[in-house]
Amino acid sequence: MSQPIYNALIRTHHITSRKKVAKLKAAASNCHIYALLRYGGCPGIMYCQGSETGVREWVSNVQRLRY
Repeated sequence: MSQPIYNALIRTHHITSRKKVAKLKAAASNCHIYALLRYGGCPGIMYCQGSETGVREWVSNVQRLRY
């Protein structure tokens, strides 16, 4: 039986910091999920998919960043 796939879609005003983008990419790798980031302009969009635990951990990482 296969595991269900979970996803999250987050919209922000913008994402311009290269450090934050690097942290989000590293967090996706550490959480074993797939993430897409649209950054540099308005709006900033983040999408991820993977296991429930991985998606929840990654969203927690996003929420800890200040925008």
